[in-house]
Amino acid sequence: PEDITYKDKSVQITTPIKSRLDENGDLLTEEEKKEYESSVSKCLEKIEKDGSLKKVSYVFLDDIYSLGLIPAIKGKYKHIKIIWVNHRDFSQSAKKVKKFMEGYLRLTDAIIGWSEKDFPEFSDKSIQSKMYIMPIAGLNPVDFKNIDISRDVYINYMRDKHGVDKDRKIIFQMGRFEKIKDYFLTIRAYVRMSKKWPKEAKPLPQLVLACPVEKEEDLSELRN
Repeated sequence: PEDITYKDKSVQITTPIKSRLDENGDLLTEEEKKEYESSVSKCLEKIEKDGSLKKVSYVFLDDIYSLGLIPAIKGKYKHIKIIWVNHRDFSQSAKKVKKFMEGYLRLTDAIIGWSEKDFPEFSDKSIQSKMYIMPIAGLNPVDFKNIDISRDVYINYMRDKHGVDKDRKIIFQMGRFEKIKDYFLTIRAYVRMSKKWPKEAKPLPQLVLACPVEKEEDLSELRN
């Protein structure tokens, strides 16, 4: 169950969406989608019990599990403008996630995000035209340091970012970039090993060096 909070009150939308964002297979089966939309309708009913939405002009929604509320609200209150706020990084999302999002976001009136790179490239250009990027000062809510993410999601992100092949083992060295650590000895040893690596053996492991550097020339030395 996912919580939606309004006026210090919380109602729940029951859906497995969040746990499947990074899994293979469908985001929701047809049966689960029906249950999701039914749960969304019940959520809207609970909100309406606290007061009519007839006099409400704008509704702000956030996160992927709230998307079903867009057609639910629009179906009853055509005058309400709905703004969906994104605080996740969907840039590397699977096609199933993008397709699910597009089905609902084309009905919204505006979409707000902290950075353009946090959105997938939507095929529906009408969605692109509704996006407003609002950089914020201070913490970036979609930065990995500031959100709750699974271990596998972070590992896959770091692999993609630094070009580490997930199908090959790694030789890993971590430490300060200082002569006493002798990264160059490690590199020379790896080069020698790669030349003698038997062709019939498993793929050559990758060498991964993790070291904080203070000066750009330090990185240049390593690259050379």
